[in-house]
Amino acid sequence: MIKALYLGTSHNNFWRPVAQISWQEKMSKNWYQLHPLNKLNPELESKLRVINDERINQLINIKLPNGSTRKKEYQFVGLEPNASEIDYLARAGVSINGFDLFPKVLPNEVHFYHCFWLLEPNYKPHSQAAKLFPQIQVANQQVPENHLPLNFQLDYTGTSLDVLYIGEKIGEVPPYVKFFLDEMLYYLPEARPVQINQNVPDDKRVLVKFSIKLDRSYEHPYFQLKQEQV
Repeated sequence: MIKALYLGTSHNNFWRPVAQISWQEKMSKNWYQLHPLNKLNPELESKLRVINDERINQLINIKLPNGSTRKKEYQFVGLEPNASEIDYLARAGVSINGFDLFPKVLPNEVHFYHCFWLLEPNYKPHSQAAKLFPQIQVANQQVPENHLPLNFQLDYTGTSLDVLYIGEKIGEVPPYVKFFLDEMLYYLPEARPVQINQNVPDDKRVLVKFSIKLDRSYEHPYFQLKQEQV
């Protein structure tokens, strides 16, 4: 269940959440700024002021598919067309004014968190990953579940957290996922492809379901509310 959305950004190779957006009913604004544990530089503060105003809904609505594109774009992220806008934004990997948009997810009854993201696979030509990665040429259809690889592997290499398939790098996790693994005590992280889209831009190719058990999650100091903006 998606509780709210966060904005995050990086500076000097350090990423963190900087603001929370939540809605009552549809997309009416209920905006909160998060307490920054490390002081934002003036450039980032300026960016945040640009987005932290009555235009927040307008900026987000620009990113939402509508009309004839809604059904197709929602399918790419594994949702029915009648799913909520927040559910779509939580999966679609949207960026707004240089900020990443990512979900605040409630845990299930055994304290596991589940979220989804779109992976752009980037493997070397003629590699084993390229040969074995599912390639079913069915126009505008998803790859059947029994053709999907069971799991991806996660691997730290320097400052990145790589996604591996049969031991070969095919991409990286989103910044917010790496943040959770860097900053929090966790158990049993799993990245599993649940849908592979055909005849789409590469950045919408693979829908990944990420599962993890966390001790603290949003009790982390970076997620503590600083003040309410109305």
